Amino acid sequence: MKERDVMDNVDLSKLSENERVYIERLSEGEGLTISETLKRLIRVFKGVLIFILLLAAVGIYEFVRSENGSFYTYLSIYFFTVMVFCYMAPVRLGAKVFYYRLI
Repeated sequence: MKERDVMDNVDLSKLSENERVYIERLSEGEGLTISETLKRLIRVFKGVLIFILLLAAVGIYEFVRSENGSFYTYLSIYFFTVMVFCYMAPVRLGAKVFYYRLI
């Protein structure tokens, strides 16, 4: 572990080397500590999770209230949106930080 990790009392050993480097660069670029950066990543993950749940609620409403054609269009757009958000680096990293409870 580097000195900065020990100073922040954050154990990043469960993350890959590339993810640790990404977090350190993000922290240095923003002028934040690593624990503050991890909190921001968790906030991004939770925000995207709420957005996806909101889209799912709209999809259920669309299924109940509308014609089949518009529901299938919405469903395809929903899955495309979920896939795009799941592969964004901050969202995936935020999910890992949340899952491993690093802070």
